[in-house]
Amino acid sequence: MNDLQRDDHDRFAGPIESNNRLFQFSVMALLVVLTTTSVVLAAYIGIGRAFGMTNLDMLQFGFGRFIFTFPMLIVWAVGLAVSIRRRKSQRGQGTLLIIAFGGLLVTAFVGDVLNMVMIYMISNNQITAAWSFSAVGLIQVLLNTVWWILILLALFAIPTSKAQTNDA
Repeated sequence: MNDLQRDDHDRFAGPIESNNRLFQFSVMALLVVLTTTSVVLAAYIGIGRAFGMTNLDMLQFGFGRFIFTFPMLIVWAVGLAVSIRRRKSQRGQGTLLIIAFGGLLVTAFVGDVLNMVMIYMISNNQITAAWSFSAVGLIQVLLNTVWWILILLALFAIPTSKAQTNDA
């Protein structure tokens, strides 16, 4: 093998071996994102069917909102995956982050489903209480505030295990 071939071999073979963990994370993140999306869509369809909604009703009242929350769901699902993966090495932080990212996902999902059902019921004159949107929004804001406080505590207030050993 001449020098040029060796340089090409080192340049292309080296990063693949050294970035193996990055590749594993990408597959895990992709799996989490696809699974989360599938579960959320299946739940939307199931809940919509339970309330007697047609496919067109679900598109009009539910999926439009889901499209706007989807980027946040991806970020939170990846955050949850990273938190689960690092839980062993960073016990306190990992647990708080798992609770927080899981809470963000559940809060977004439940809020979207409630809004979808309320819009459908109001448009079909089954309920007239438009104030219920404000109540759901207020509860979502309060819960999201709690989840973000947990994230901030995990990132900035709880020392990592490496920092604890250096201080001792």
